[in-house]
Amino acid sequence: MLRPALFSLVTLLVLLSGCTGTRIFPAPAKQQSDLATLVGMPEDARIRFWGDLDSEVAERQLRRIGEQISARIAAEGEVPNNGRYDVLALSGGGADGAFGAGLLNGWSDMESRRKTPARPEFSLVTGISVGALIAPFAFLGPSWDDELERLFTTTSTADLITYNFFNALFGYSLGLTDIQRLEDTLAKLVDDNMVKRIAEEHRKGRRLWIGTTYLDAERPVIWDIGEIAVSGYAYKPRLIQKVLLASSAIPGAFPPVEFAIEIGGRVFSEMHVDGSVTRQLFAFPGNVPLGDLVRKEVPSMEPGTIYLVRNSKLTPDFMPVEPSLRGILSRSLFTLTNALAIGDVANIEKRAEAEGWRLLSSAVPPEFSFPSDDFFDPRYMNALFEVGYDRAVDGIAWEILHNPEGTPRPLLAEAG
Repeated sequence: MLRPALFSLVTLLVLLSGCTGTRIFPAPAKQQSDLATLVGMPEDARIRFWGDLDSEVAERQLRRIGEQISARIAAEGEVPNNGRYDVLALSGGGADGAFGAGLLNGWSDMESRRKTPARPEFSLVTGISVGALIAPFAFLGPSWDDELERLFTTTSTADLITYNFFNALFGYSLGLTDIQRLEDTLAKLVDDNMVKRIAEEHRKGRRLWIGTTYLDAERPVIWDIGEIAVSGYAYKPRLIQKVLLASSAIPGAFPPVEFAIEIGGRVFSEMHVDGSVTRQLFAFPGNVPLGDLVRKEVPSMEPGTIYLVRNSKLTPDFMPVEPSLRGILSRSLFTLTNALAIGDVANIEKRAEAEGWRLLSSAVPPEFSFPSDDFFDPRYMNALFEVGYDRAVDGIAWEILHNPEGTPRPLLAEAG
């Protein structure tokens, strides 16, 4: 989510700038029915699909997952995660991603402090925007918590971006900021070791999905990060870094990310921006009956719990609006973003009820209030990290939105 000062600058540039930049390669003349192959990617690598896909594509996905899980059971002699197919969905929220980072760290420590079951081994982790930056660490498990904590408690705006107002104003840049420092940070985090570990978990039948918005097509795209990790692509870490960057590329504030694709022997580029432009968080690709497909294609497991983490407040927050263009536009953006998130949660809740999932939701508590001096303010992020951590350890992080087993039980009695 944009802080008011940054949003005001973005708005000003939009109003003043009439210049246009250039793309690396031209855009395709028309939309393809299927997503094109990235340049250099083996054609048989199914690394991404439309976020509003149909059931046939999802059925192929789940069938492959079922095969991998069956092979894992045969090798290990037991069904993973006690036979429950659990999903973790992480939303956008900018610096408020510190809440989700704290929650995951506290959840890991909950077992030893409260004598409760451990964090589950999520069968599917999805991430949008800042949630995309959290998702790989959540996917790889508690052993990566320290890295996640450092990222969301010690990082400042100066560590990630520099402002380039002049270039943006006159069309030399497609974003208000230069994100080279963010790219350098991602290059250190998403290294060969992380890619290797993601590939290992992917082969077990687990999935890490990141959402971006394909702006040319006005459609969401889901990237299968594990499939990239096991592919024969020569630059796997760099591609994963680009996907994470694209998912968090706030339009106007950050430049969009272009992906070179090949169509009919010619090279074009797709323009991708923040995944939260098309949705704030997701557990289901499109309107696919994920629970029914799990039962059909992964017979050794049952739909378990969907955990929704909203890295921001989810309830309306009263605040007198400053009578200015900045105040009105800023407040309108926050209201729109929150309304979209509420709609996404409601849609997931409806699907969960129809398909027998247990559904838990966690969001920044309405009473949280701490001043922030910058887009990424370490003091603000540390305070919010502690809120997420303490709520997880104390067993009060989750609100039960649906429990198909009947009367809701305290989370401490069944943390996983």
